[in-house]
Amino acid sequence: MQWSEEIDQIASGLVLAQSKIAGAEKSSKNPGLRNDYADLDAVWTMIRPALRAAGLAVIQAPDIVVQDGSKYALVTTVIMHSSGQWLQHKCSIPVPAGNRGVNEAQACGVAVTYARRYSILALLSVAGEDTDGHVSRHHPSWKNDCRRFCAALTTMHSLTYEQLADYLEKAGR
Repeated sequence: MQWSEEIDQIASGLVLAQSKIAGAEKSSKNPGLRNDYADLDAVWTMIRPALRAAGLAVIQAPDIVVQDGSKYALVTTVIMHSSGQWLQHKCSIPVPAGNRGVNEAQACGVAVTYARRYSILALLSVAGEDTDGHVSRHHPSWKNDCRRFCAALTTMHSLTYEQLADYLEKAGR
C-alpha cells in the first residue's frame, strides 16, 4: 500500500466513512458454490453515501498482466480525500484459463470484478454483510431478525414500527 505524504485528512475521512458503513446485503447467489454474496453493485450502493459524506472518492483502474505465463487481473484502487490526500493499493486475482462456456474476455472481466470488490472492501475494512447486528433498519436481515422483539416493544409502549425505528436509530442502536 502507498499513501500521500500527509494522511491526517484522509485518515479522519476514513474514520467517518467507516462509522457510516453497515455492510452490503448479500443479494446475489453464486450458482457454482450455492452461496450468497454481496456483488459489486451492492458494495457500491452500501459505501457511496458514506464516502460522499466523508469527502472521499474512489478510482479503480483495471489491467490484465501476464506473469510467469499466467494471466492476472490487476486493479489499482485509489481512495482520495477532498484535501488531495490519498492512499492506494494493488490487488491481483488470477484469470482462470479454460472455463467452460466463458470466453477469455469474460474470464478477465470476472477476475477484474472480484479484484475491484475485494480491494475496496479491504481498504475500507468492511465486511460484505453485517455480522454483529449493527445494520440499518432498511436492511432485510434486521427486519427479519427483529420482528418479534419490535412487535413486543411497539405493543408494550403503544408505538408504531417507524417511531420505534426512529428512536433506536437516533439513540445509535
